[in-house]
Amino acid sequence: MPRMSDSTSVGANAISANLLAGLLEEFSHRGRGQRVRMAVTAAATGMRASCLLNDQAVVNDQFISLANRFPIIPDDVVIQERIPRGMRAVVTLRNTTAGAIVNIWAVDTKPYA
Repeated sequence: MPRMSDSTSVGANAISANLLAGLLEEFSHRGRGQRVRMAVTAAATGMRASCLLNDQAVVNDQFISLANRFPIIPDDVVIQERIPRGMRAVVTLRNTTAGAIVNIWAVDTKPYA
């Protein structure tokens, strides 16, 4: 099961770039597709997550845990979807506060059987 993880800081009242841009599983390319699970935490309250699959929203402005630690599965999961082959996943984070907030995220993918 491939894993992609990182931390990112999102500025005040800003939206991050696609977290998966340029990473291993940005585009679903395995067999019949894959299952994607993303967990994310924030250092403070006010963060929201969104996920588009080929321009269709599957998660829109979902609240993110403010646990300020590496995400724990299943507690901090915000996205768990099946992505058909050839689709692009776009995951962004939005900061609703007046200060920058650090987020820690992890994405696991698994071929769809």
